Amino acid sequence: GGMTFTASQLANMLCEVWSAPVSKMRRETLTQCLDEDLRVTALSSGAVVVRGRKKALQVWEETVAPDAAAEPLQSVFIENENDGAESDATSLVLHIYAAGRSPGLTSKGLGAQGGVEPLAVLFRVQASKINHMWVSSEVPKESGKASLVSSPLWDAILEVVKENTTGTPTYHYNNYQTCEDTLGMGLGSSSTAEMWT
Repeated sequence: GGMTFTASQLANMLCEVWSAPVSKMRRETLTQCLDEDLRVTALSSGAVVVRGRKKALQVWEETVAPDAAAEPLQSVFIENENDGAESDATSLVLHIYAAGRSPGLTSKGLGAQGGVEPLAVLFRVQASKINHMWVSSEVPKESGKASLVSSPLWDAILEVVKENTTGTPTYHYNNYQTCEDTLGMGLGSSSTAEMWT
């Protein structure tokens, strides 16, 4: 029962909550976002680098409120074909973060800070909880969908997608950095969105 959340919603929520000052409410919300049996896996090796929500909460409890909020530069929401409104449906979202802007994730697992290198994180959500995150520092140098889908990172992502989806998934791509804010008018928030199957 209750509200069901997609990977896209939960990954954004995680960024927002992680960036908030340490408090009881922050801890409770992080707890709600994450599955008790959370796994963090290094995408390239397949090695599990973190096991359990408890471990993540311990590391993130040490977080110094970051200078800059965690937020992705690009994202791809991967929607399962026969999702419907089933609460146990699997959904996935890929976030690509600039150095220092991930929600306490690094290519080696977790950190109290937002990672020192650009980072790709694939989140898997089932039953409205993030239960798996795959992390990789093999982020394409160029921004944009074309360089993303032709990268080794994307090949590795598709392997995970195949294992976690049925039928033909739909990909929803967003690039949040397409608009240069040359006039300082806060126009940098516009994004390009594309969708494909």
